[in-house]
Amino acid sequence: MNTILLKRGEDIELKLMTALASHDCLTAYQCVAAVYGNHTPAAVSGMLRKLKTMIEKGLIGRKESGDGIYRYYLNTAGVRTINVHINFEATPGHDRSYLNSSRHDKLINKIIADSYTFENETRVLGRGALRRIQNGKFSDIDGMLGVRDGDKFKTVKIYAKIDNAGPVGVDKLARVEKRALQLNTKLVVISNEFTLKLLGLKK
Repeated sequence: MNTILLKRGEDIELKLMTALASHDCLTAYQCVAAVYGNHTPAAVSGMLRKLKTMIEKGLIGRKESGDGIYRYYLNTAGVRTINVHINFEATPGHDRSYLNSSRHDKLINKIIADSYTFENETRVLGRGALRRIQNGKFSDIDGMLGVRDGDKFKTVKIYAKIDNAGPVGVDKLARVEKRALQLNTKLVVISNEFTLKLLGLKK
């Protein structure tokens, strides 16, 4: 096999497993977006072949969630493989509930889409990563996007999913606004139009 193609295949696997570790689980559509940044026919067909191969190798698994869509997650072998490449401790996803996974799709789709709007290299940390990185220091937010700035990554956006404008939602908004100020970065709140208006985030 062509060694360049083999290396590219390995790079794709690592990028996909990093995304799965970061977000806990992804749909096939989100896997394509996370790796390729677009949904061309070639990207979709290539990802579907890659997902099948990685399932056969035991690196990942898949489970049907409550919305009838299959979501992919890391198996133990995938965790062992990717943990030497990331700065947080990934965990297998087969023991989690996927009944309400669709609740996070809007958040995940937004973070992935934003990561491809910068010219420099980006780094995405999703809910899964933020629960485990630095002993949960950033678990009050649901996503973080960094852009390479020299030898480091500079945080340019943090994300918070707020489901309602009740006391819990208001408290979370206050906490993530404070976090955005601490990091000197932009806060992106993911919610429905009605909740955004009640929180004073949309006219």
